[in-house]
Amino acid sequence: MSKTIDQNYFQLTKWKCMPKDAVRDAVKDILSVARVKLNTPINNLKVLDVGCGAGSYCFGIEKHVRKAVGVEPYKAAYEQSLINKKRFDSKAIFVNKTIEDFRSKEKFDLVLSLTTIEHMPHAEKSFKQIFSLLKKGGITYLTAPNKWWPMENHYGLLFLSWLPLNIANFYVKLFGRGESYVDSAYSKSYFGMKEFFDKFKCKYYFRLPDKNSNYVGIANKSSFYKALKNFGIDLIRILPIFWIFSKGFIMVIKKE
Repeated sequence: MSKTIDQNYFQLTKWKCMPKDAVRDAVKDILSVARVKLNTPINNLKVLDVGCGAGSYCFGIEKHVRKAVGVEPYKAAYEQSLINKKRFDSKAIFVNKTIEDFRSKEKFDLVLSLTTIEHMPHAEKSFKQIFSLLKKGGITYLTAPNKWWPMENHYGLLFLSWLPLNIANFYVKLFGRGESYVDSAYSKSYFGMKEFFDKFKCKYYFRLPDKNSNYVGIANKSSFYKALKNFGIDLIRILPIFWIFSKGFIMVIKKE
């Protein structure tokens, strides 16, 4: 993952703990997948959270599993995770490294990659390391924004992710949203995600969210957005080709 970060972006995302209802619903879905896809009992799982931010999902999942480890490259976020660890009397382990530099003698059953791939300038190297940390048959639960969704998720600017980086940087500065777009500039399209994971020895599928999940659409609680989200989910369920127009993706990726 990138080691640089725009403070304006970070204040809008994982700087503090995520909303409790969003964490609860995300953990619920993650564990429902793990029960089906993994042979290991939930209470014996070792979980690695890549780009864990302030630790929200580690805190949410650790009560259900054997061990939770969070890896976070941004020092300020890592320091916040340690503050939150004391606050919640948590046993989660936090490491201030990029995933590429993280080393562990043990293998993990489950890796969380929640809105991190768009921050990875060397994503192939990052996921090569993630797969090396997974047990054979282990899974990665991944969420990511769609590059072609018109409203960029992190900065709230129309068509930002569509632009060449030099123009995107100017656009971000012009509207006072930060100094550059470089930290969040690596999102992929539906076909881009497929092409990317086809490079690895894995099986994957795109997962539709529960309509009532508070994890999907954390930042937008409007009735219009809810109706649009529900319509989109129904449309994709009927015609999967509409994944190409989805706001984002949930993927379950199993190491072969």
